Amino acid sequence: TDSRLIKGMLNNLSILGKLGLPVPEVVLSRLEAGYSFVLFEQIPGRDLRYELPSMSPAQMSLLAQQIVNFQGLVVW
Repeated sequence: TDSRLIKGMLNNLSILGKLGLPVPEVVLSRLEAGYSFVLFEQIPGRDLRYELPSMSPAQMSLLAQQIVNFQGLVVW
């Protein structure tokens, strides 16, 4: 219900996208007092929590390195 939170999230997504990070596209958003929402594009694939159990240690290490690289792009 706090439109300031949604506005902040949309701003953060914009910044992260400009840094080259993969962020979902916002299809629709409404920022109104007492009633705010964001609708994102459907992201292909499966949630990571379902994939981790079947991943090898090498795949998990590669994924971890990719995440660390993404975090390295974000400097506050």
